[in-house]
Amino acid sequence: MSEQMKVKVTAAALNIREAPGGEILREAPGNAVLTVLDWDSNGTWARVQFENTQGYAMKDYLQPVTEDEINDLALEEKQKRNEEKEKQESGMFANIGEKIKSVTVFFCVVGVIVSVLLGVILMMGGTVLAGLLTAVLGALGSYLGSMVMYGLGELITESKRQRAVQEEILKALRSK
Repeated sequence: MSEQMKVKVTAAALNIREAPGGEILREAPGNAVLTVLDWDSNGTWARVQFENTQGYAMKDYLQPVTEDEINDLALEEKQKRNEEKEKQESGMFANIGEKIKSVTVFFCVVGVIVSVLLGVILMMGGTVLAGLLTAVLGALGSYLGSMVMYGLGELITESKRQRAVQEEILKALRSK
């Protein structure tokens, strides 16, 4: 194995030590990418750089990686963080696109009903033109405004769907 090569941690976590068998400086998580600076005389311990820490790690838990594998590992880590973030989203913000669409339909129906009722009340009060305009323009305004909000909800929902499809395609490509 040559100096300045990139390796990944094959264990669930790997201790980075001050010296071979020495005090633990920190832990590198599984699949973390380390830079090998050099090897001890036996080739058992590698002097490594992980983020801002230099120390020693056992060779048995290191595997050489290519630049493409490094990029894949970074992408997987980013996807894991995104999945964890989505899992944390709950309550009011979970499935927000569908919620926006549902609330929009409700307000559209309420807006049309209120506009028509107000128009009828005005017409019964003797102001036929004002009542007619209120009923027609109020219902139309409510409908058009709701279309914009419904479109936003649909855009959010479809964006999440597309992201899920892209992630599945990337997983399939990586597994080949």
